[in-house]
Amino acid sequence: MAIMSKEYYADIESVYKKPEDYELAGKGNAYIRIDAEAKVTGTAVYTDDVYLPGMYYCKLVHSPYAHALIKSIDFSEALKVPGVKGVLTGADFPEGHNLGNPEAFKELADKEPLCRKKVRMVGDEVAAVCATTEEIATYAASLVKVEYEPLEPVLDPFYSMQPDAPAIHYPGTSNLSIFTTMKAGDPDKAFAEAYYTDKHYYRTQEMVHAAIEPHGAVAKYENGEWTVWTTTQGAYVSRYWIAWGLGVPESQVRVIKPMLGGGFGGKLDVFAHELCPCLFSKMTGHPVKCILKRDEVFMCTRTRHPISFEIESAFTKEGKLLAKRCKHILDGGAYGGSGIAANTLSLICATFPYKVENIDMTARRPYTNHPASGAMRGYSACQVHFAHEIHMDEVANSLGIDPLELRRENEITPYYTGPTGLEFTSCKFDECLTAVADYIDWEHRDRYPLGSGEGVGLSGSGFMSGTGFPVLVTPHYCSSTTLVRLNREGYAVVFSGANDIGQGCDTVMTMIAAEELGLRMDEVKLIQSECLLISTDLQYRICRCIDDHMTCCNLFFCKFIKNLRATGTLVSDYLMSCSLFQFVNQFLRKSRLCKCLERSCDVKSHHLPMSGHRILSGTCFFQERIVSHRSFYRCHLFQWMQIGDSKFLKIRNMKFIHRLRNMSHCVCSCIPILCSIRHCSCSE
Repeated sequence: MAIMSKEYYADIESVYKKPEDYELAGKGNAYIRIDAEAKVTGTAVYTDDVYLPGMYYCKLVHSPYAHALIKSIDFSEALKVPGVKGVLTGADFPEGHNLGNPEAFKELADKEPLCRKKVRMVGDEVAAVCATTEEIATYAASLVKVEYEPLEPVLDPFYSMQPDAPAIHYPGTSNLSIFTTMKAGDPDKAFAEAYYTDKHYYRTQEMVHAAIEPHGAVAKYENGEWTVWTTTQGAYVSRYWIAWGLGVPESQVRVIKPMLGGGFGGKLDVFAHELCPCLFSKMTGHPVKCILKRDEVFMCTRTRHPISFEIESAFTKEGKLLAKRCKHILDGGAYGGSGIAANTLSLICATFPYKVENIDMTARRPYTNHPASGAMRGYSACQVHFAHEIHMDEVANSLGIDPLELRRENEITPYYTGPTGLEFTSCKFDECLTAVADYIDWEHRDRYPLGSGEGVGLSGSGFMSGTGFPVLVTPHYCSSTTLVRLNREGYAVVFSGANDIGQGCDTVMTMIAAEELGLRMDEVKLIQSECLLISTDLQYRICRCIDDHMTCCNLFFCKFIKNLRATGTLVSDYLMSCSLFQFVNQFLRKSRLCKCLERSCDVKSHHLPMSGHRILSGTCFFQERIVSHRSFYRCHLFQWMQIGDSKFLKIRNMKFIHRLRNMSHCVCSCIPILCSIRHCSCSE
């Protein structure tokens, strides 16, 4: 199956410069990381570096049992300790406001901020203590007496799904947190006609992220609102769940992400250490900090899913993959959260990076009383590729085919649409295989004797860009936002919700703006990850925010400047001399991607009573359909205003793709660009 929009993607590629024409990234990498000095000098501010006047400290009380009922909690001894300012239990939070991730799976949220009646893993938070110092809070927490009634722990995911297994969350559900199936083609026929079929089993282990910086948060309550500094990979996602857990509107919660000392997926979810300081800060009138110790991070945050695999495949004699059946059992641990999506993603990744038209795949994620599993570097892709690539090697050995050639026989090529509905607009897998084979001297791989402890090998991998579903519910399910403001001095300010957790997106965003506007990097200022200042952003994952934000931002800037320069005048002169309404219309006419289905314009005129300035304002909207037989639209919204001689232009460019094939997923991205233009002098 091939994508029918090659011309569309070719048109996009024509907008970009050639690699050798880029000044910052193409000619000797003439850039520096904008956070380099702060990090190497130790002046970078992380969450634990946030100190506020009169700050108190919070410590959590954890369960020593994997599965137990809470009978009672006694704070009497803890409250006698001088310096203790307050205590919390699950009853202090609104009932039913469980924590989860993402909002699309809100009905599956299953983690109470503090456990009310039952604990489901060692380390479950059952109470919290607030004191004037961290040492006092730690000591007082150790004096809290919790009476438990131990229950049978469920530690095997296969046993967890049996009818007689104890219910961890909901009786009568076989302890399944989510079940996913994907089918395409006629796998039964393909297996019946295949030259070679097989079945193999694999299993991966649990592991934890162990980022250098432990999880933590600081909360301040003032004027009826909370400000929360937290170790998060997504400020907006954290704001949503913090507000939900507290039972207040999101407008009452402001989340700030300081420097982050690594995340790797382990800081996607919201935890008790973020909610409890919020309540304590309101209770005491003081800011409150809670930083987890390393053992707490291991016990009560998130881990990588252990997965058990059953893989069947069907091949021709020549090595062409005809069909695949697989069953994935993901040990979800005690809770869902960010781990819910890993179930579906494990099946999507099971076909990468090979073509296969006939599939029958299922994935189950049962609850157990292990630590909760979540997202971690690849979001199940690492485990899946480990199993399925070993399987490819075993097939190659059975068929007597070079493992390299077996992969080339089945490799994905550009403009291929997979059986799960994913579209591959670019793919360099063949070039990658060639480069790797040359580098490791694959033809002479037998030079290492068996048992020597040395050897060479190769495998394939693939990954997608974008979430595939809305992390939060937003208009049009847009998930990425970038605002760029051009100031009258000629420099630019980039407002980005992208969360730099070490992957360098702050630097890349700055580079793109500088490159396309003709500015130096020090003439571009970046503001990010602060809910009060930046626009909505839901790219809470790890490195893919670079794909989503930077590609969209770069494409817009390239088209923006290219279309202006086509007039033959300076960008600044053009903007200041022509009316913005004419500019908008010229931009529309010059857009090489315009195939308008819908267009509307609205212009209003009125006067400012104080100054007498005449205001012109308006909007221009059009929608183009990129591919006629798919629900694939690009929407453009232009909003502009002229007050006297000052002109302000807001351009919103939204790309919305909705596909319903074998999965009910939608892929979305939003690219708003804000240009406040007042006596602006943009460099050509």
